[in-house]
Amino acid sequence: MYTKYLFALALVSALITLQDAARESIDGGFGPNIKWYNSLEEGILAAQSDMRPIMVIVHRSWCPACKKLKPELVNSREYFDLSQYFVMVNLDDESDAQDAKRLVPDGGYVPRILFLDWNGELRPEFWNKYGSGKYKYYHSSAQTVTSLMRSALEYFTPISDYYKQQYYQQLQQQQPQYQPYQQYQQYAYQPVEQINYQICEICCFLIICVK
Repeated sequence: MYTKYLFALALVSALITLQDAARESIDGGFGPNIKWYNSLEEGILAAQSDMRPIMVIVHRSWCPACKKLKPELVNSREYFDLSQYFVMVNLDDESDAQDAKRLVPDGGYVPRILFLDWNGELRPEFWNKYGSGKYKYYHSSAQTVTSLMRSALEYFTPISDYYKQQYYQQLQQQQPQYQPYQQYQQYAYQPVEQINYQICEICCFLIICVK
Protein backbone atom coordinates (compact mmCIF):
# COMPACT_ATOMS: atom_id res chain seq x y z
CA MET A 1 0.00 0.00 0.00
CA TYR A 2 2.80 2.40 0.93
CA THR A 3 4.48 1.71 -2.41
CA LYS A 4 1.25 2.50 -4.25
CA TYR A 5 0.98 5.87 -2.52
CA LEU A 6 4.57 6.69 -3.43
CA PHE A 7 3.87 5.75 -7.04
CA ALA A 8 0.76 7.96 -7.14
CA LEU A 9 2.63 10.92 -5.66
CA ALA A 10 5.50 10.43 -8.11
CA LEU A 11 3.06 10.36 -11.03
CA VAL A 12 1.32 13.54 -9.89
CA SER A 13 4.68 15.24 -9.43
CA ALA A 14 5.68 14.22 -12.96
CA LEU A 15 2.42 15.60 -14.37
CA ILE A 16 2.95 18.93 -12.63
CA THR A 17 6.53 19.12 -13.90
CA LEU A 18 5.45 18.39 -17.47
CA GLN A 19 2.68 20.97 -17.25
CA ASP A 20 5.04 23.64 -15.93
CA ALA A 21 7.58 22.87 -18.64
CA ALA A 22 4.96 23.09 -21.39
CA ARG A 23 3.62 26.35 -20.00
CA GLU A 24 7.06 27.93 -19.71
CA SER A 25 7.93 26.89 -23.26
CA ILE A 26 5.15 29.24 -24.40
CA ASP A 27 5.44 32.13 -21.97
CA GLY A 28 9.18 31.87 -21.38
CA GLY A 29 8.46 32.36 -17.68
CA PHE A 30 7.23 35.92 -18.26
CA GLY A 31 3.58 35.40 -17.37
CA PRO A 32 1.43 32.26 -17.77
CA ASN A 33 -1.82 34.26 -17.83
CA ILE A 34 -0.81 36.36 -20.84
CA LYS A 35 -1.51 35.46 -24.46
CA TRP A 36 1.95 35.06 -26.00
CA TYR A 37 3.29 34.70 -29.50
CA ASN A 38 6.63 32.98 -30.04
CA SER A 39 7.08 34.22 -33.59
CA LEU A 40 7.55 37.79 -34.77
CA GLU A 41 5.58 37.07 -37.93
CA GLU A 42 2.60 35.74 -35.97
CA GLY A 43 2.78 38.72 -33.64
CA ILE A 44 2.72 41.19 -36.53
CA LEU A 45 -0.28 39.46 -38.11
CA ALA A 46 -2.14 39.60 -34.79
CA ALA A 47 -1.22 43.26 -34.30
CA GLN A 48 -2.43 44.21 -37.77
CA SER A 49 -5.74 42.45 -37.24
CA ASP A 50 -6.77 44.67 -34.31
CA MET A 51 -4.32 47.60 -34.52
CA ARG A 52 -2.41 46.96 -31.32
CA PRO A 53 1.26 47.78 -30.71
CA ILE A 54 3.72 44.95 -30.15
CA MET A 55 5.88 44.40 -27.09
CA VAL A 56 8.78 41.99 -27.55
CA ILE A 57 10.85 40.40 -24.79
CA VAL A 58 14.10 38.82 -26.01
CA HIS A 59 15.67 36.49 -23.45
CA ARG A 60 17.69 33.33 -22.88
CA SER A 61 16.59 30.44 -20.68
CA TRP A 62 19.87 30.30 -18.73
CA CYS A 63 20.41 34.08 -18.40
CA PRO A 64 20.68 35.17 -14.70
CA ALA A 65 19.35 38.66 -15.44
CA CYS A 66 16.37 37.16 -17.29
CA LYS A 67 15.65 34.82 -14.38
CA LYS A 68 15.72 37.79 -12.01
CA LEU A 69 13.33 39.85 -14.14
CA LYS A 70 10.74 37.08 -14.59
CA PRO A 71 9.26 37.08 -11.04
CA GLU A 72 9.36 40.89 -11.01
CA LEU A 73 7.02 40.94 -14.00
CA VAL A 74 4.92 37.90 -13.13
CA ASN A 75 4.05 39.36 -9.72
CA SER A 76 3.17 42.79 -11.12
CA ARG A 77 -0.58 43.28 -11.55
CA GLU A 78 0.04 46.46 -13.54
CA TYR A 79 2.22 44.55 -16.00
CA PHE A 80 -0.56 42.01 -16.52
CA ASP A 81 -3.25 44.67 -16.95
CA LEU A 82 -1.20 46.68 -19.46
CA SER A 83 -0.17 43.58 -21.40
CA GLN A 84 -3.75 43.10 -22.58
CA TYR A 85 -3.43 46.20 -24.75
CA PHE A 86 -0.37 44.86 -26.58
CA VAL A 87 0.42 41.91 -28.77
CA MET A 88 2.94 40.18 -26.52
CA VAL A 89 5.85 38.36 -28.14
CA ASN A 90 8.65 36.56 -26.31
CA LEU A 91 11.65 35.29 -28.22
CA ASP A 92 14.40 33.04 -26.97
CA ASP A 93 17.62 34.54 -28.29
CA GLU A 94 18.89 31.05 -29.12
CA SER A 95 15.92 28.93 -30.22
CA ASP A 96 14.24 31.91 -31.96
CA ALA A 97 17.52 33.36 -33.18
CA GLN A 98 16.30 34.36 -36.64
CA ASP A 99 13.59 36.64 -35.23
CA ALA A 100 15.76 37.84 -32.34
CA LYS A 101 18.53 38.96 -34.70
CA ARG A 102 16.08 41.37 -36.34
CA LEU A 103 15.82 43.24 -33.04
CA VAL A 104 19.36 44.23 -32.08
CA PRO A 105 19.34 48.05 -32.32
CA ASP A 106 22.26 48.45 -29.90
CA GLY A 107 23.54 44.93 -29.28
CA GLY A 108 22.55 41.35 -28.59
CA TYR A 109 22.39 41.54 -24.78
CA VAL A 110 19.48 40.06 -22.84
CA PRO A 111 16.96 40.66 -21.56
CA ARG A 112 15.92 43.42 -23.91
CA ILE A 113 12.40 44.74 -24.30
CA LEU A 114 11.34 46.54 -27.45
CA PHE A 115 8.16 48.13 -28.75
CA LEU A 116 7.03 47.86 -32.36
CA ASP A 117 4.12 49.28 -34.29
CA TRP A 118 1.59 46.92 -35.89
CA ASN A 119 3.67 46.79 -39.07
CA GLY A 120 6.60 45.39 -37.10
CA GLU A 121 8.65 48.59 -37.23
CA LEU A 122 10.78 49.24 -34.16
CA ARG A 123 9.93 52.41 -32.22
CA PRO A 124 13.40 53.31 -30.88
CA GLU A 125 12.12 56.13 -28.67
CA PHE A 126 10.75 53.64 -26.14
CA TRP A 127 13.89 52.72 -24.24
CA ASN A 128 14.80 52.51 -20.56
CA LYS A 129 15.87 56.04 -19.65
CA TYR A 130 16.53 54.93 -16.06
CA GLY A 131 19.11 52.37 -17.10
CA SER A 132 22.40 52.44 -18.94
CA GLY A 133 22.57 54.55 -22.06
CA LYS A 134 24.81 51.87 -23.51
CA TYR A 135 22.14 49.18 -23.21
CA LYS A 136 18.97 51.12 -23.89
CA TYR A 137 16.51 48.25 -23.99
CA TYR A 138 17.76 46.40 -20.92
CA HIS A 139 15.45 46.18 -17.88
CA SER A 140 15.96 44.83 -14.39
CA SER A 141 12.68 45.85 -12.73
CA ALA A 142 8.96 45.76 -13.41
CA GLN A 143 8.69 49.49 -12.72
CA THR A 144 10.76 50.53 -15.73
CA VAL A 145 8.91 48.06 -17.96
CA THR A 146 5.43 49.22 -16.95
CA SER A 147 6.51 52.86 -17.24
CA LEU A 148 7.44 52.28 -20.87
CA MET A 149 4.27 50.30 -21.49
CA ARG A 150 2.21 53.28 -20.34
CA SER A 151 4.24 55.66 -22.52
CA ALA A 152 3.84 53.39 -25.53
CA LEU A 153 0.07 53.19 -25.01
CA GLU A 154 -0.18 56.98 -24.76
CA TYR A 155 1.60 57.22 -28.11
CA PHE A 156 -0.15 54.40 -29.94
CA THR A 157 -3.72 54.65 -28.65
CA PRO A 158 -4.83 57.79 -30.58
CA ILE A 159 -3.36 56.40 -33.81
CA SER A 160 -4.79 52.97 -33.13
CA ASP A 161 -8.24 54.38 -32.37
CA TYR A 162 -8.22 56.37 -35.63
CA TYR A 163 -7.40 53.34 -37.75
CA LYS A 164 -9.83 51.15 -35.83
CA GLN A 165 -12.60 53.65 -36.52
CA GLN A 166 -11.77 53.67 -40.25
CA TYR A 167 -11.59 49.89 -40.28
CA TYR A 168 -14.90 49.42 -38.47
CA GLN A 169 -16.64 51.92 -40.75
CA GLN A 170 -15.42 50.03 -43.78
CA LEU A 171 -16.64 46.72 -42.36
CA GLN A 172 -20.00 48.18 -41.41
CA GLN A 173 -20.49 49.41 -44.97
CA GLN A 174 -19.86 45.88 -46.21
CA GLN A 175 -21.70 44.14 -43.37
CA PRO A 176 -24.25 46.42 -41.63
CA GLN A 177 -24.82 43.83 -38.92
CA TYR A 178 -21.14 43.91 -37.87
CA GLN A 179 -20.43 44.98 -34.30
CA PRO A 180 -16.89 45.93 -33.17
CA TYR A 181 -15.26 43.11 -31.29
CA GLN A 182 -14.97 43.85 -27.61
CA GLN A 183 -11.41 42.80 -26.86
CA TYR A 184 -8.94 42.80 -24.03
CA GLN A 185 -11.37 41.23 -21.57
CA GLN A 186 -10.75 37.59 -22.40
CA TYR A 187 -7.71 37.01 -20.19
CA ALA A 188 -8.69 37.17 -16.54
CA TYR A 189 -5.88 37.69 -14.07
CA GLN A 190 -5.10 34.71 -11.88
CA PRO A 191 -2.34 34.58 -9.26
CA VAL A 192 0.56 32.39 -10.31
CA GLU A 193 0.24 30.45 -7.07
CA GLN A 194 -3.35 29.40 -7.81
CA ILE A 195 -3.78 25.62 -7.57
CA ASN A 196 -4.55 23.89 -10.87
CA TYR A 197 -7.85 22.14 -10.29
CA GLN A 198 -7.26 19.56 -12.98
CA ILE A 199 -4.10 18.42 -11.20
CA CYS A 200 -6.05 18.22 -7.94
CA GLU A 201 -8.69 16.05 -9.60
CA ILE A 202 -6.03 13.72 -11.00
CA CYS A 203 -4.36 13.52 -7.58
CA CYS A 204 -7.65 12.63 -5.86
CA PHE A 205 -8.43 10.03 -8.51
CA LEU A 206 -5.05 8.37 -8.10
CA ILE A 207 -5.33 8.27 -4.31
CA ILE A 208 -8.79 6.67 -4.58
CA CYS A 209 -7.46 4.10 -7.05
CA VAL A 210 -4.61 2.95 -4.82
CA LYS A 211 -6.78 2.48 -1.75
